[in-house]
Amino acid sequence: MQFLYPQFLWALLALAIPIIIHLFYFKRFKKVLFTNVRFLKEIKEETSARNKLKNLLVLLSRMLALTFLVFAFAKPFIPLKNDAKQGKSAISIFVDNSFSMSATQGNTPLLPIAKNKALEIINSYSDDDRFQILSNEFAGKQQRLLSKDDAINMLDEIELTPSAKTMSRIINRQKQLLHNSNDNKIAYVLSDFQSSIVDDFDLQDSTFELNLVPIQSVVEKNVSIDSVWFESQIPMVDQNNTLLIRVSNLSLEDANGMILSYAKDGEEKPISTLDIPAKTSVIDTVSIPLFKTGNHEVVVKINDGAISFDDSYNISFDVANQVKVLAINQSVPNPYITKSFEGIHFFELENMPASQINYQAFNTFNLIILNELDQLSSGLIAELKKYVETGGKLLVFPSDKADINSYNNLLNSFKSNTLIAKEGSELEVSKINTEEFIFNDVFDRITNNLKLPKTSLHYARTKFQNKLDENLLTFRDNTSFLSKTTFGEGILYFCSSPLSTKYNDLSQVGEIFIPMLYKMVLAKVKPEKLAYTIGQDNFLEVDAANVKENSLFKIKTDQEFIPGQTKFGKRVLLDLNNEVENAGFAELTLDNQTIKNIAFNYDRLESDPTLIDIDGLKEKIKATDLNIFDKSETANIKESIHDKDKGMSLWIWCLILALLFLGIESLLLRFWHS
Repeated sequence: MQFLYPQFLWALLALAIPIIIHLFYFKRFKKVLFTNVRFLKEIKEETSARNKLKNLLVLLSRMLALTFLVFAFAKPFIPLKNDAKQGKSAISIFVDNSFSMSATQGNTPLLPIAKNKALEIINSYSDDDRFQILSNEFAGKQQRLLSKDDAINMLDEIELTPSAKTMSRIINRQKQLLHNSNDNKIAYVLSDFQSSIVDDFDLQDSTFELNLVPIQSVVEKNVSIDSVWFESQIPMVDQNNTLLIRVSNLSLEDANGMILSYAKDGEEKPISTLDIPAKTSVIDTVSIPLFKTGNHEVVVKINDGAISFDDSYNISFDVANQVKVLAINQSVPNPYITKSFEGIHFFELENMPASQINYQAFNTFNLIILNELDQLSSGLIAELKKYVETGGKLLVFPSDKADINSYNNLLNSFKSNTLIAKEGSELEVSKINTEEFIFNDVFDRITNNLKLPKTSLHYARTKFQNKLDENLLTFRDNTSFLSKTTFGEGILYFCSSPLSTKYNDLSQVGEIFIPMLYKMVLAKVKPEKLAYTIGQDNFLEVDAANVKENSLFKIKTDQEFIPGQTKFGKRVLLDLNNEVENAGFAELTLDNQTIKNIAFNYDRLESDPTLIDIDGLKEKIKATDLNIFDKSETANIKESIHDKDKGMSLWIWCLILALLFLGIESLLLRFWHS
């Protein structure tokens, strides 16, 4: 046993006081004359012995009561470890301030409770110790050790934030700061420990003490809108564009009568009423009519009253007036390509002869079609590679007189299988890849009477598996008729046969040819983002076509800021640097001219309200020196910390024993009569 305040033991000298009182206490006796004292002598001897025993017991009770009272002030304890912590300590305290900490315990939100417990932790240590106050923002000012007063001031500044970090990131950040300290390294994590943020973590470091302090409420129900996306990769004007909405019930109970609605450009409309079984997701659809080009804003909402931060989802998107297609022809334009786009004002087709190619205009087209060119120059190949690499789409129909070497130079530049030889055998397409975007929504089902393309001339190609090709249409002998090669941010489509009806009837199979062309125009390797997640997506990509050397981007939300910008190819990367804090819409401007609106949503990481209990924390988080506070320890956390760092405290038992012996003394004096 050891004492926290051994100087109080000097008070044991006061034990001499009851001894002195006992030794020098004399009682006067009154003389009474009796004729015969033989019987009185026996009574006197018996009474004297009983009084002596009583006085000794009273003396012992007083001395023990005084002894244990002195011990209570000296704070005795039994060390729980071989050595109690000595010297200064460096203490890192993480306070979870994510949205889940807005839940209540009783009538008090969890965040103020956590901050009060953090204050008690700070006050449990001496003025010589240093503290780190950390929250989900991981702000720069939180990456240093502070005095006790400065730590308390920083603790007061913590407020709710949309950011949420996993346990592994939190503990690694604490370890990173404490690593270089020579003091005792102690870390505290105060959180509700939602299942979504508690990942597996193993801290094998005997010099680092990790303490988990659960601050939890009753698990609530929650229905969340997870994501929203268009069925088509490019929304089109004067069309009912199908919007898909995924809604998840993250509770253990069914959610019935959930009203789903959306607001487009400020006008709100109902979608449907959903019944969602427990722990499942449903996907609902709504047709969004678009009658004008330009930028549009849509907000999808659900009437879930439990946890509100994930009850709405914002998207923003642009609708182009026209999508441009370029056909480069060896001689005359192909009439079937021309007819396919004719009369549809959303598509604009431009035909260009191979002898008059304008390379500078390539970036203005969504799709370039090489229509039976006899030979491909090295300059054309270089420009086409640059065009595809930065997001363009290229569709190639070789000529019946194609220079195989020049075509192989093109295919090699895209890491695609090359041409071997021209073959004149008749072949028929037997397989359509309906898993790929080009054909995945074209057919309800493929029937036996569906006409498939036939060819009487095609170019055989190599079949190396290490190439980037994916077959869209396949001959009966499993060779490729139409392939897709993803390269950079763009796509190469290559048909092994000329488009001319002399050799190939693809252009006459309208069920395949027309949707194939349209979806090739609309296809994207990386579709435009409809929304960004706060705390997760810190970079925006925008078109750099109109960006000059000294142009300046700005983003306006509640306040205006200038993001960092880096130009690469025909794109500009904007660094938000966590400046956007609230869900909604932000205005992106270039040289004070509005380009578009950008949608931001809160991270759905904490949508699942399930909490991890102490046993679950022990399974997920492992450390050489790990302490998890239960409810009773958290209620009196200051005393629990002392017991943890110094050992099992005994002062309360000393106080109880002191009162017990005082009670025994009182009983002896009251009921033991002479």
